[in-house]
Amino acid sequence: MFHGFLTILRKHGISDKTNAFNKVLNLFIAKIVDEFNTPDDKALSFQNYMGGENEPLETLYTRIENLYSQGLRDFIKIYIDTDKDINKIKQILNIEGINDESELVHRIEHLLSKVNADFQFKDVYDNQTYIDNLNILKELVDLIAPYKLKYAKKQQFLGDFFESILSNGFKQEAGQFFTPVPLAHFIVSSLPLPQRTKTIISDESSRQLLPRMIDFACGSGHFITEYMDEMQKI
Repeated sequence: MFHGFLTILRKHGISDKTNAFNKVLNLFIAKIVDEFNTPDDKALSFQNYMGGENEPLETLYTRIENLYSQGLRDFIKIYIDTDKDINKIKQILNIEGINDESELVHRIEHLLSKVNADFQFKDVYDNQTYIDNLNILKELVDLIAPYKLKYAKKQQFLGDFFESILSNGFKQEAGQFFTPVPLAHFIVSSLPLPQRTKTIISDESSRQLLPRMIDFACGSGHFITEYMDEMQKI
């Protein structure tokens, strides 16, 4: 996945890896939301093809943006103001009875999507740069869609992807340094988690269910993910 990600960046002349990485994280949020809310026997919304046909780029963008907005609401309780504005406009149009209101709403949504930075890999100045961004989004959706992100256990390909992104992007451009996964694994596996878990469970007066872990300088999240992996083994 990582090499495919870099290929797309090079193809479109994107040098700001940090910004691109942040946008890919937004895509991951959208895909995780889709996997959480879509039954196993239903087709996922996070894909380029719907009904066997290659859909318009703006339709794909709108669906991915809606998934991302839902993720912000469900996971971190952030509500995007533009969503409220669109709903308010629709209410006003219904009250006023304006002709061809769907076209007006579409034009407003089109304008908002041009200035929305959630999936803006390149600066948008005109319709051509806007289409360029949509094509980048399409290619990244095609890249990520075949992978499943929601697993009961840690998946190595995701860790490898983030490790590659962090070591090649953030560290060089932002002067940040991240603990290597093997070192984080060694430190976490050295903790007496089984004994601590047994102590908590045997204490009937304790309201705590599992040992808690806090990473006060969480960057890549390796300590947290390694802790989760160790707890799943217990």
